[in-house]
Amino acid sequence: MPIGINTVLPDYKLAYFLNAALGIDLKKTTDFIGIEQETFSFYIHDEGEHKNIFNLLKCTKAGIRLLPAKLHTDYLMVIRNPVSEQRLQHLVSSMRKIKEIFSVFELDLHKNKELIPLLEQIEFHEMAVLRQQPPGKTGETIK
Repeated sequence: MPIGINTVLPDYKLAYFLNAALGIDLKKTTDFIGIEQETFSFYIHDEGEHKNIFNLLKCTKAGIRLLPAKLHTDYLMVIRNPVSEQRLQHLVSSMRKIKEIFSVFELDLHKNKELIPLLEQIEFHEMAVLRQQPPGKTGETIK
C-alpha cells in the first residue's frame, strides 16, 4: 500500500515524527538508487514474520524527482503485506495529525500504474537490506 507524504521536513525528522505518531521504529538503511544513479534516503521498519514492513523513501533530491510529475509527493511510505482498512485509516489519520506534514494520501495503483515498476524496485531494495542485517537489526534507530 503506497502512501504519499508532502512535507518540508528532512528525512530524519520525518522518520522521528512518524515513529512517535505510529508507534513504529523506522531506521535509516542503505540509500535507494534511483534515476541517473542518484541516491535517495530509505528507512525501514519490520514488524516481524507475517506482519507489516514499512518503507519510507525520500522522492526528491537536488531537483531530481523519483516519481512521475503528476504524482507530486516528497516521500513515499510503502506498507508491505495486507493492512486492514481500519488500521490503514488509523495510520493515515495519525500521520495527518503531525503538524509539519502538509498532506497524506493513499496512492491508487489502478489509477497510477506507472508506480508499479518503482514499487518492485523498492521491494528488491528492501529484500537486499533485510538480507544484509542480522535478525532484528535493520539500521540506525531514529529517536
